[in-house]
Amino acid sequence: MRALTVRQPWAAAIVLAGKDVENRTWATSHRGLLAVHAGKVLPREVTSDLVADIHNVTGVRLRPLATGAIIGVVDLVDCHRATDCAGEAGLCSQWAEDGASAWHWVLEAPRPVDPAVPATGALRLWRPSAPAIAAVTARLQGGAA
Repeated sequence: MRALTVRQPWAAAIVLAGKDVENRTWATSHRGLLAVHAGKVLPREVTSDLVADIHNVTGVRLRPLATGAIIGVVDLVDCHRATDCAGEAGLCSQWAEDGASAWHWVLEAPRPVDPAVPATGALRLWRPSAPAIAAVTARLQGGAA
């Protein structure tokens, strides 16, 4: 299992609110299971207005926002340049950003991990510890690890 640290509220939007594209400035060849780790620090720009905007668009309440933990998993099914999906119909997702340096990581089948599994994140893709993977797997299967 690989993991990606994502700032809140975007991590919660991936797991809970149908955010099906993660915008990055770099590509990945990884496909398959991806743990979504909510970064430890809430950025200044995370305001109640931003969280309310996500709620208004998706109908999903994102509060409280977990931090410093794996909050869910998704299937990473594709990675392509923003310029490869922009066309007459627009971008490939309402969550996709435009730009020559943007890469779209296409995500499917979000599954929340409840309760979240505390973990220390890292830059780029990283591997969770064996105990964290075991806890995530057990919680996805309905156990209380």
